[in-house]
Amino acid sequence: MSKTYLSGISGSGKAHYLFKRIFEGGAPDTNLRVFAFVKDEELSSFYDDLKAFFQTHSSFSNLSTLLFPSDDVQTRTATIDKIKNLKSFIVCASDESINMPVSDPNTDEGVNIDKNSSLKFTDFISDLVKMGYERVTFVEDKCQFAVRGDIVDVWAVANDAPVRVLFEYDSIEALRAFDPGSQLSNNFIDEIKILPVKTSDNTATIKEYFEQKLQITNYELRMNDKGVSPVIARNGEALTKQSMLFFDYPLSKDEEEQYKNYELIINDPLNSKAVFQNYKSFIGVAGNTTQGDINYFVKLLKSFAENKADIKIFCANNGEKERIADILHDAVWNYKPPEFLYGNLSKGFYLETVVNSASSHPRIQSSPQSGIVVVSSREMLYKKKPVSFPKIKGGRRLEGIWEISAGDYVVHEKYGIGRYKGLKTISRSDKTSEYLCVEYTKGDKLYVPPEEIKTVKKYIGVEGVKPKLYSMDTFAWERVKSRAREAAAEFAKELLKLYAERSKIKRTPFARETHWEKELEDAFPYDETPDQLKAIEDVKSDFLKP
Repeated sequence: MSKTYLSGISGSGKAHYLFKRIFEGGAPDTNLRVFAFVKDEELSSFYDDLKAFFQTHSSFSNLSTLLFPSDDVQTRTATIDKIKNLKSFIVCASDESINMPVSDPNTDEGVNIDKNSSLKFTDFISDLVKMGYERVTFVEDKCQFAVRGDIVDVWAVANDAPVRVLFEYDSIEALRAFDPGSQLSNNFIDEIKILPVKTSDNTATIKEYFEQKLQITNYELRMNDKGVSPVIARNGEALTKQSMLFFDYPLSKDEEEQYKNYELIINDPLNSKAVFQNYKSFIGVAGNTTQGDINYFVKLLKSFAENKADIKIFCANNGEKERIADILHDAVWNYKPPEFLYGNLSKGFYLETVVNSASSHPRIQSSPQSGIVVVSSREMLYKKKPVSFPKIKGGRRLEGIWEISAGDYVVHEKYGIGRYKGLKTISRSDKTSEYLCVEYTKGDKLYVPPEEIKTVKKYIGVEGVKPKLYSMDTFAWERVKSRAREAAAEFAKELLKLYAERSKIKRTPFARETHWEKELEDAFPYDETPDQLKAIEDVKSDFLKP
């Protein structure tokens, strides 16, 4: 197979080169398999860059770009499961994750369940434990499951949301996704695949996935030197489909020999056979940091535009696009408008022959093979690189008493705060039933029958502070409730007085939202929560009032 050594390629240029190599090979067939390996610390930006380039062309809409990181076993497990069933994909991996254990290509791990399928309840619980899922009271994160009666909540490795599995004897009655924050069910789903969490039994690596056996009915032979690897098959025979391998670091001779049967691309600047690609970063042009220097980028883009360069600007959202368009308009842009594309490109670059000039900015020597300038809005607009904030879990609204565990504090509407001890079976003359056992001070116990379960609520108080247990003396609890009602009434009076005084104050209303405010909102790189959006609208509404 072919082997190509590269030099003169860095930053987003690596992803662009791989995109160009595949794109110039023609429209992707249904068996395009690409494995790209970069340094571990660069994997995230390389993955974002590659997605940004491929999503700009509709011909690659069915091409899956998958991540295979060293620090996330769940993502690796999900990626491996996907490529077992996909014929066309790009896997972005690192120099560390390449040797990490994964399941064998010839095995189908995990449990597939769908509505109305037969599945023993006890076997399902046992399978979850064997696969490494943690049993908890409430499912709030991936790789957890909870059991309540005939209901099993599970958050599978490859799923974006947890699923509630409702059993009826030994069959699945329904599958519903639910919100881990509120624990409330929402839409029904037809099926789910639960992949294992444990990897200790895995002995394969992603290298075993470089080849794939294909069942092809018609004879086909295709070969070119631009990136489409050959498929060779005869009628009814299953032969091997080779992959394209991209390495952003030099390989040893043994490694190159190991991969000799694949189309191999190696970024190795010191190799005498390396083909210089001439990817240039904007930092290299200025000789210093240009992050967020808008005036510098405007002057530089004008210089490129004067030489008929093809300028493409990647923006994260429409707000960034409009802001850059306004900046260029204010700078009197009298050239061909740049092409705006959407994508989170980490850095920009240009592919041109730069010649010396008296100007403080480079001049471009046009040629048919060059003229590409790619700008990232991150570099042009922001002095600092975007920061990734961790996801914060919200509070949980209770659905029922099943959310109370033994040892939790509860509040009975008649007797007050007690400690829930669990369900106790009590036999009476006519029947045997389970009761909620609530313990109060001095060891007194209250047994609540199932039909009165709504009289018990979970205690909510200050975190880390244990509440005082009440006695079963109803007068003590009534005194507490009476004092609480009096305090609430006093607080309500103070609020009423405060809002009455506010209503007398008059001011000139703020003007309605301007174009610049809208652009600022659109440029916000994160998704607001529903509560945040409501708060924003409430504040805007107040500003418009006199």
